[in-house]
Amino acid sequence: MSTGGSSVAGGSRRRRGLAVFAAASLLAAVCSGLGPARPARGVAPTTWLAGAAAETVTPPRYDATHDTRDFPLCNTGVFSGARTFDFEEPYVDQAGTGQFDYTQDLFCDANLNGRYDGIYLSGGIDHLATWVHDDAWARALAISDGTNTVVIESITSQGLMNEDIGRIRTKVKADRPGVTEIFVSSTHNESTPDPIGIYGAPDNPSGAAGAFSGIDDYYISYLVDRAAQAAEEAVDALTPARLRVGETYSSTVQARLSRTFLTTTDDGDPVATARKLRIFQAVDASSGANIETVLNWAAHNQQTGHAGDNVVATDPVSNTPQPINRAVTDDWPGVFAAALQADVGGHAMFLVADNGSIEDPHVIANPDGACPPIPPSTDPRSEGCLELPAATGALVAADVAAALNTTEEVAPHTLTATRDVFDAPLENNLFVAAFAAGLFAHRHLDPAVCGGACLKTEVGLVDFGPQLEMMVTPGESYPALVEGHPWGIEETSCPARSNPPVPAWHGRSKHKLEMGLGNDMIGYIIPAPGWYAQPAIHPDLACQGADPSADVDPRGHYHKLESESVGPTAGNLVAQHLAALADATDEPAAGEILPGRFVMADGSLTRKGADGPVGMWVVPDGTTDFAAGAGVLVGLPGVAGFGGRPVDAHGVFVDFDGLPQAGPTIDTRGMMVVGAGECAAATTGTRYYMDPYPTLTGDSPGAATTADASAACPSPSPGLPVAGPPHGLPNTSGAAGPPLSLALGLLVLAGLAVVPSVRRRRPAIRSRHGL
Repeated sequence: MSTGGSSVAGGSRRRRGLAVFAAASLLAAVCSGLGPARPARGVAPTTWLAGAAAETVTPPRYDATHDTRDFPLCNTGVFSGARTFDFEEPYVDQAGTGQFDYTQDLFCDANLNGRYDGIYLSGGIDHLATWVHDDAWARALAISDGTNTVVIESITSQGLMNEDIGRIRTKVKADRPGVTEIFVSSTHNESTPDPIGIYGAPDNPSGAAGAFSGIDDYYISYLVDRAAQAAEEAVDALTPARLRVGETYSSTVQARLSRTFLTTTDDGDPVATARKLRIFQAVDASSGANIETVLNWAAHNQQTGHAGDNVVATDPVSNTPQPINRAVTDDWPGVFAAALQADVGGHAMFLVADNGSIEDPHVIANPDGACPPIPPSTDPRSEGCLELPAATGALVAADVAAALNTTEEVAPHTLTATRDVFDAPLENNLFVAAFAAGLFAHRHLDPAVCGGACLKTEVGLVDFGPQLEMMVTPGESYPALVEGHPWGIEETSCPARSNPPVPAWHGRSKHKLEMGLGNDMIGYIIPAPGWYAQPAIHPDLACQGADPSADVDPRGHYHKLESESVGPTAGNLVAQHLAALADATDEPAAGEILPGRFVMADGSLTRKGADGPVGMWVVPDGTTDFAAGAGVLVGLPGVAGFGGRPVDAHGVFVDFDGLPQAGPTIDTRGMMVVGAGECAAATTGTRYYMDPYPTLTGDSPGAATTADASAACPSPSPGLPVAGPPHGLPNTSGAAGPPLSLALGLLVLAGLAVVPSVRRRRPAIRSRHGL
């Protein structure tokens, strides 16, 4: 149920029809009720404006003079226990430990919220912070077209609730009325004060959360003020600017993966991941100096927060050894930002993408040896040290700096921003219990819907024009949700649940940014057919296997993260509402989304680009089989046909963003058709995103046949990303390629210019399984 939102835009752009292949069905208009329609556009601006700022959100060290400000009713002569930071309520240190202990000490409940307000860290339950290794930040970038101004902000935090972000938005809009919209993301850092509530103290009997909320209301108010200040300073710094965008892959650093369906196979090999490093830069229009460089990447940052208590470092203030899992730190994103700023000047920001089931980055050359061994053991640790974030942060900064000269300029354009607020049902029994226990503190359920068992959340979209858009999701989305996956309906955990649309395929712009944990934190966001959990977590037993105590679904797939998810319905709602926002933009549709399979050199059919296909066969929407001659058969340049059937067109493989690839990989989601002889000079190309989910029957079209060499495209040119290394550690393997006789077909353009073709819109929700 949609409950409103906001939108800004200007005048209209005339749409033109385009003849499509006979296989392409006429597509319906956007389903009503899934988000506000976009008003028409006005005259395009002649320049962008940009400004950047950053403010620390590190909790300040304890200052006794602040007690009268923060706790005027507490007698600190009685409540005299030692405190490390401001905003920690006074207590009586009856146990003599030098730190508050729920089981033994008394505290002054100054704000009458029924719990101790202290600086509990998100890395573990009952982890009160004892020192600061490096600062946490609120980093803000303001972009304007001269009329509409949007602030993009990234805060070092595990995940702020929408109520907290609403306070930031309200303050900024009150102080800077010209601001159109604000989008705030958390970096998912686990070495900063708990904003969620489950990391308080003491351990509850389950061991999964604290008995009391770990949220410090005083610190949250401080963070809100600091974040608002950073946003306002970025707006005040607006100056004529040029925007640039691009993508790259790291050859030095990759993120580890959680072994869990839909992201990996049951053996842990990558299937649906997010390895791309997206880069967005604002530079001064006159001097070319860096204003802000944004790294948009799917990764966690918990390399210090998850260390053991025996891993220590010296606190520079007390000059004493302290456990690093009790330190406030920005982890590897802080190292990244500092290193890149030292290299290119200005500001740098890590903006988390769809990081659900994507873990911390590791050094490819030495994935298990970045952290030194703990004597007397000689086995290196895979994480939990200060050396790992130092190494990965610096390497990622070098990757981004090296890729800046391959980015393309984003032409000035009317800037629009849209948010869509809706209700999502709470289907996780563990979260229900946490709400009942008050762990989420000021997070509220909506009493007016779902019998009081729904929470409000939102998605968003920022449209910079045909070259760039930013999609905003409210939690840790699985890449399979935002970017699609190659699993079929017969392979999913719960096929009775509908498969959601893939928002990235509905995006209209050439390049995309993905803001994860944007404007809210609702845990892991998983496509409903791939969501499986024990009855203790989810009351619906329809998809349970024979063993309700197992984490293995009826298909044999392993699951592990559903316990930290609102539930299966929320995942589909996020995808549906975000796809609808993308469909409602005034840009031409990016392409068709049709059922199909990739075609191998021997004519066999596959759902996976990683298998090394040389073509693709898509069929009309609603089709259930591959009838002879039906649909559209696309081959790589150099492929004349399959069996006795000639290809209908030649094309290049595209990734989940619709960008051309030098060859198929695990990121491949379709093909883009190019005309004969147009490879190097193509200005348009019909994109087909291949929907692998439905069951399709039928015979192989036959083995591939080759064409004359003159039909092939030239070698890839620099500029746009080519196929990167396989994603995932430690299980990495290259994709198999076609036989040597078809090697000519792989000489495709990675740098092909892409102008989205004008297509009829896809509906945001389909009435059948599929996308």
